[in-house]
Amino acid sequence: TDGSHLYFRCTGSNTAKTYPPLEGTKEYTACAALFKDGSSSLAPCFGIVKSDNAFHKCINDMSNDVTLTAKNGPCNAAKFYQTECRMAGIEIMEPAQCGKCF
Repeated sequence: TDGSHLYFRCTGSNTAKTYPPLEGTKEYTACAALFKDGSSSLAPCFGIVKSDNAFHKCINDMSNDVTLTAKNGPCNAAKFYQTECRMAGIEIMEPAQCGKCF
């Protein structure tokens, strides 16, 4: 090359952390209420789209960000699951704690 272009070889690895779902923790309780409980607003989709990935995303989101609470922590995972359900043809309600008032 003539030196006018620089090429970089990227190296590295995935540094994302995953956290195990430990029963009794605030993360587990909040996430299980949405993704495992039959009375959840997300439950109508449970038989169509497995909620396991969203449940684990919820645990990881809440474990990675200490500013998240049981009220707002599961919302990104809930939106992810809602999208997955919509793509499968199922419309579900957003969890009440994730709605915004204007």
